Amino acid sequence: MEDDRQKGVGYLVLRSGASQRVEWEIELFCGDSSGNGSLRGDENHLAAAAEDGYAKLRLAPDHTVAIAIDNQTGAEASFTILLHSSVPHLFEAQTIVGSSTILDGNQFSFQFRAADGEQLLVIVPTIIIRDYLPSLEKAVPPASAPTKTSFFRIVKTWATATPASYPLVCMKFDDDEPVALSPEDARLLAAELVDLAKEVEIRSHSAH
Repeated sequence: MEDDRQKGVGYLVLRSGASQRVEWEIELFCGDSSGNGSLRGDENHLAAAAEDGYAKLRLAPDHTVAIAIDNQTGAEASFTILLHSSVPHLFEAQTIVGSSTILDGNQFSFQFRAADGEQLLVIVPTIIIRDYLPSLEKAVPPASAPTKTSFFRIVKTWATATPASYPLVCMKFDDDEPVALSPEDARLLAAELVDLAKEVEIRSHSAH
């Protein structure tokens, strides 16, 4: 009887809880719950999983397997399946990446992002959003102290330019109106963006 080979994309969760997207391929022997497979993903994340010895692999929102890492070389690793679980995956949103109406306003979409970078798109009829807003305002307790918002919009395109008649540096994000900075402010902003990018990269690598 031939082996059952399956492929897909999921999330590899370490003992620490750190999670990253991976490509997986699995062989299930004769439909049994045992089997082995391979992974492709971030080299550091796979190395951490190999050091742990085992990890959780979310094949789908409602299907997780516990795996033992047998070997890891670079961005690839092989594993053996230890246990299957069909417990539904709970998505814990940390931020709202964006929201908008679609289909001529008949539907409304929310894009959520979890702490590990996983994203979830939810689409509901706009009429439900209208009916739910008053209930949401009553259900959410007032903040006891000023808090930072977790909502931000991801910029998809940006452009820079210098107007011929003014000593300014212009920036434009997506379809928004352009904004202008003095040369000195532009240099300060550029330096701050570089420092913040380094901080985010260091924080991402330290997570695994």
